[in-house]
Amino acid sequence: MDSGHLPHPPSGHRTIPPRTQGALARHPRLEGPPSRAASSAQQMAYDAFCARYEGVYVRYARVRLTSAEAADLTVRAALQGVAARWHLVLREASPAAACWSLVRGRIAARAQRPSMAALLTPADTDMLVLRYRLGLPLDEAAAVMGMEVPEFTVRLGGAIRLLATRTGVPLAEGGRGDKE
Repeated sequence: MDSGHLPHPPSGHRTIPPRTQGALARHPRLEGPPSRAASSAQQMAYDAFCARYEGVYVRYARVRLTSAEAADLTVRAALQGVAARWHLVLREASPAAACWSLVRGRIAARAQRPSMAALLTPADTDMLVLRYRLGLPLDEAAAVMGMEVPEFTVRLGGAIRLLATRTGVPLAEGGRGDKE
């Protein structure tokens, strides 16, 4: 489990509990149920999405929650929630932002409020955790939250300046001008 990925069966296929299994096919679109090919394409897109972001979600959850087991279970439940809404997520302007909202909401519901929470918005706190606790490059941290790098960089710099001003502790603005 140190890799940050949740364990999956030896077959390499993800298992989904019966209540969410086939969720993509049970949710009709406005024009009718998705064809078998569309469902297959959606499943492939979901699997690719999980392959890209699941490890970061787990690492983030392990920072925010009290135990690795709680983090793993919370992320698994969050991703099952994403799977149930995947057909809607794909319609969003930023599927990554929609998923981040669902996943971080599930994690936040179980997490203790960070000490800096009174000073920062949840999104600003998330940016600091992704960038400095997890050490993600700017482009990857922005992608996890479904943001463009310039927006992420500006908001991160604002959060750093706010913390420095309110706490009186000078903080390095590593998020400004990074070319990672």
